[in-house]
Amino acid sequence: MKAKAGGSRSVDALRGRFVWDSGLDLGPTGAVDEVAVKIVRLLGMELHPQLSALARRMGVRGYTVDIGAPEITVTTAVGVSPPRAVRITCEPRPTDEDRD
Repeated sequence: MKAKAGGSRSVDALRGRFVWDSGLDLGPTGAVDEVAVKIVRLLGMELHPQLSALARRMGVRGYTVDIGAPEITVTTAVGVSPPRAVRITCEPRPTDEDRD
């Protein structure tokens, strides 16, 4: 697989678990669908569903939303001074058992 930055990445199946080449445990081999979703997110190939929902909500409220998987940038509405922006990401946290 190619990572977003262009470097090659690999996933191995060791002792009943999928493991990223960096050593990150992606989950059990029986959870292929969940592991595939994690891999797609880690490679930055798909916008997380929660970020997609947030982007829609912020756009409806008049904010400017720039979408660039795996993050969005929300900027204050036109005419608001001073203009402000915040970058929002959603990714697994190893310290939180890889929950988002």
